[in-house]
Amino acid sequence: MIAGVFAILVSLAISATPSLAHAETKDIRSEGVSAGADRLTFLTTEILPFAALRDGKPVGFGVEILHEIMLRLNRSDTIEFDDWKVVYERTLTEPGTVLMPPSRTLEREELFKWVGPLIPEKIVLFARKDSGLIIKSPKDAKKVGAIATVTGYASEKLLKAMGFTNLASGRSPLEGPDALKSGRVDL
Repeated sequence: MIAGVFAILVSLAISATPSLAHAETKDIRSEGVSAGADRLTFLTTEILPFAALRDGKPVGFGVEILHEIMLRLNRSDTIEFDDWKVVYERTLTEPGTVLMPPSRTLEREELFKWVGPLIPEKIVLFARKDSGLIIKSPKDAKKVGAIATVTGYASEKLLKAMGFTNLASGRSPLEGPDALKSGRVDL
């Protein structure tokens, strides 16, 4: 079990909250999304416990929230999963797509029409209990061999902006825990 293997070391608070984001040019705040509107495609990546695929079906509390909204609006929109970089780019370029759950950051504010926040977000770094690492500040974290991140995530962008150069970027948030367990990364 992952919870028994890792210890939370450092918390990096930023102004970022997971939301739903829609990049079409029309203003969905004034037009609304009604039961008769065109179908939307919700794009996400596996990011537990928010959204994941289990036996080919979307699950997670974010998916449950979305399903409840669709039920109340009598909609039958779809949810698709892919790598974060792919779903992010698709949302920026394909009409009728909605990204879930992007972190709402200043950099992204003008790119999307926002719904949310869905949950508060805190960026944290994890280490194996048996690593012997003592991390009291971001300066300490800069000295480790490698830190697992996800390409394009707000957390990766924050670490880069803070001057971190020891990042091991992956395509999925599921890769980080595996890399940590196997010793390929330190945090």
